[in-house]
Amino acid sequence: MGDNEIEILEGLKRSDKTVFDGIVLKYNDKLINLSYKITYDKEISMEIVQDCLFEFFVSIKKFNAKSKIYTYLYRIVLNKSIDFVRRQKVKERVYKKLIIEETNNNFQEIDIVVNEALKQLHDKYRLPLLLVEYDKMKYEDVSEILKIPLNTVRTRVFYAREKLLSIFKKMGVDI
Repeated sequence: MGDNEIEILEGLKRSDKTVFDGIVLKYNDKLINLSYKITYDKEISMEIVQDCLFEFFVSIKKFNAKSKIYTYLYRIVLNKSIDFVRRQKVKERVYKKLIIEETNNNFQEIDIVVNEALKQLHDKYRLPLLLVEYDKMKYEDVSEILKIPLNTVRTRVFYAREKLLSIFKKMGVDI
């Protein structure tokens, strides 16, 4: 990391507003363009970048400076944009499984139902389910990613499916 980056980091850690503004001016458009290439939604991309910059500024004292500021921000925006797209794909797949009798049904209501059902699953069950069912990963890969035994992945996915069906039934949704 160059001397200029060190000075910038010192300014950020002192909460120097001009340094904050300089970071935003320097990287904002590049980061929005990166996010847009993934999300294809300008407003969502702007929100993602704003959230990432805010998180970066709030946690600047924890930044270890092993990478350049732009590289670090790039990685955060990339991950958040990918997460957004994955969540959208999960919703789309669940929508396809829901029986929609009329084409003019209110998709906003479906979105609420899906989100509520997924929220009710504990993270340890929801994440393996999403990786297996919606990202189409192999159980072995999920085991490696989550650092849990293969049989635990299988058990959690099975439980998550059963629980999700139960939640949908309680909500009055037929699948």
